Amino acid sequence: MNRLTLCIFTALGLSSTAHALTVTPVPQAPASSANSFAMSPDNAWIVGIMGNGRASILDAPYNYMYTSYYAGFAWSETREINANASAVGRGYINGVGTRPFVWSNVFSQPTVLAIPAGGTDGRAMAINDAGVVAGDARTGSTNSILRWTPWGSGYQMSVILTNPTALLEDINSRGTLVGDGYQYSTWSQGWMVKSNGSLSRIQPPSANSWSPVQIEDVNNYDEVVGYTAAIYNPVVYDQAFMRLGSGAYVDLSAVVKTAVGASAAANTRANAINDNRYVVGTYATTNYSVSRGFVFDYGGQQVYDLTRMAPTGWVIERALDIDERGRVLATGRYNGGAQQTVILDDPNFAFGWSKI
Repeated sequence: MNRLTLCIFTALGLSSTAHALTVTPVPQAPASSANSFAMSPDNAWIVGIMGNGRASILDAPYNYMYTSYYAGFAWSETREINANASAVGRGYINGVGTRPFVWSNVFSQPTVLAIPAGGTDGRAMAINDAGVVAGDARTGSTNSILRWTPWGSGYQMSVILTNPTALLEDINSRGTLVGDGYQYSTWSQGWMVKSNGSLSRIQPPSANSWSPVQIEDVNNYDEVVGYTAAIYNPVVYDQAFMRLGSGAYVDLSAVVKTAVGASAAANTRANAINDNRYVVGTYATTNYSVSRGFVFDYGGQQVYDLTRMAPTGWVIERALDIDERGRVLATGRYNGGAQQTVILDDPNFAFGWSKI
């Protein structure tokens, strides 16, 4: 295992300390579909579009893939997995459209979930550790945000809200739902619905009033990460943000630019956050010709460049997800080769953002 210097960027300057990090390639998960991948909170199992046209769950240490061949679906895909290895996604039924499903046992078939009468294009996008599923469906000229709660041997569907363009992105253990595309006046923004039914708008102050907001993840403390597409004609820049449980915002774009330089981080995206307030994301040049994965430690106010932490020869281009032990799902290249999906881990738990 290679050892090298870990560079930690802080507001006070650049410090370094000796550190080793492992990189485990996941060849069964094609990097071309990496934006669809998600990792379970505890056991590092992976779901996403694996390239076989069927809902799949890839176990750790990535030597076996469970695939659903549910006869009713012409194709299917998994979108998220919880700590109990229950996954959710959508499948396409010929002549009908897409339907949401939950796959709670890899040795059985998925359960197709109900959507409102007349609904089309249903999706199950998230599942919490209690087994509550969240998603959306198109009904006429509007979208319905849906929650399916385990009830007896099945699931009870609830319509949480309707809006012409709203989409569901995630649900946490509190039952808080978050998403984007909510139409306020003429512009689409982020939104949050708590378990008491209260609806709040998510729009970072750094965003232009006409900038769409993309929500990516919420942790179990109602802290949200994502990015805005700030429009500065003729260029659009992605700007990462973090919304605290208090409703205050952290301008992650400014934080990362301070750490690595404005030109290197012309674009920033925050893709996931765990309960220890570690955020993973990507920073890139203006046209995304050069991109790098990063970790932001909110408690320590530090930005970690993952390429500088990886063994010699590895370039980590995108950080996509992080679990509660601090393992990072990412994409990277080794010695300039093809892009690969990888897991970054600290086997000795010596690094501050690894949780034993």
